[in-house]
Amino acid sequence: MSWVRSLGFIGALVLLIGIVFRPIHTVSDQEMAPGLAPGDRVWLADSAANIGDVVLLKDPLDPERTILRRVLATAGATVSFAGDVATVSEEALEHIEMFRDNTVVVLQEREQYQIQREPGPTNLRIAPIKVPAGHVFLAADNRGLAIDSRWWGPVPESEIQAVAIWRIGHANAWQDRTGRP
Repeated sequence: MSWVRSLGFIGALVLLIGIVFRPIHTVSDQEMAPGLAPGDRVWLADSAANIGDVVLLKDPLDPERTILRRVLATAGATVSFAGDVATVSEEALEHIEMFRDNTVVVLQEREQYQIQREPGPTNLRIAPIKVPAGHVFLAADNRGLAIDSRWWGPVPESEIQAVAIWRIGHANAWQDRTGRP
């Protein structure tokens, strides 16, 4: 009878995982590079999004497409950009240069994740935007390639479909084969 209990436990565990976790999303583009590359898979969960989380949502410019973006700021914060540096509520997000060659510069932001940009200077300037209640400010990790809240503005939290909680992909210079996105 112990095998019946084991099967029951496994079945309950599978059911719980199916309820708590959403399907796996496969990354199809370079918009979240270097942390998420094409072919990587992210395991999604229904969860409140916090600063630094990667979230899944419908593209505000193309509702037929789902995209991944990182939460840069939440309601009440003020966000601005001067070149590569994002400022959130008067705190400039520090960058540490991790890598540079003729095609890419990889910077560590907030000591948590990497962002990617072109090697030349960035002249982008965005006036301060206050994130309203019930909204988040989203940014792509590959900021030179992707469109995000710098163009759309803050996004309603209700548009977030899921939070990426685990990455499965190839090991690279920035991370192991699995881990938080």
